[in-house]
Amino acid sequence: MRGYYLLLKSHSFPVIFGWILTFFSSLGQTFLISLFVPFLLIELQLSKGLFGVYYALATLIASGLLLKFGPNMDRKAVRPQVNSTIWLLALSSGLLAATVHPGMLFLSLVGLRYGGHCMMSHISQTVVSRYFDENRGKALSFTSLGYSMGDMVFPLLMGGIHGHGELAYCVHRRCTLAIGHVAGSWSYGFRVPESFRHTEFNADSHS
Repeated sequence: MRGYYLLLKSHSFPVIFGWILTFFSSLGQTFLISLFVPFLLIELQLSKGLFGVYYALATLIASGLLLKFGPNMDRKAVRPQVNSTIWLLALSSGLLAATVHPGMLFLSLVGLRYGGHCMMSHISQTVVSRYFDENRGKALSFTSLGYSMGDMVFPLLMGGIHGHGELAYCVHRRCTLAIGHVAGSWSYGFRVPESFRHTEFNADSHS
């Protein structure tokens, strides 16, 4: 554990940056979206099979978008891509909150799967891997704990909200949470070091 302490002490920003992204990738992960399925089926009068088709297609489209836009991490600055991904999650959560038609549901699922499941994880792993050389495995191990923490925190949070029994209340809280993430990450981003804000840096120098 001392090794992780020294890692955080000397390179706190990139490690915490990666952890935050993996933690909030939960907004687009299956385990969290599944908590809303019973409410969505009732609200939109969908069958389980039809929802499964929507979800599978949304995931396939999100994967295709990742193949299309994921390589931008090799050419473009990090911060604009992080901000755009956060806004996509916020808008997709808002669309889910306002869903009154299956088409709106499908678009929100595409946005959540692409922004959360795909891009948040992709940005975290790419940037942290580029930043570190010798301690890359250790850094990725720590940032990956964001997934486990999200698996623990979000179901507890959403379970408490579900106790109120209304879909609109649940998903609006989800939207509020995502927008709060936008504000926090935006303000935090202003302190990003220049060497970390752009892709053009020498990773070997940070090991």
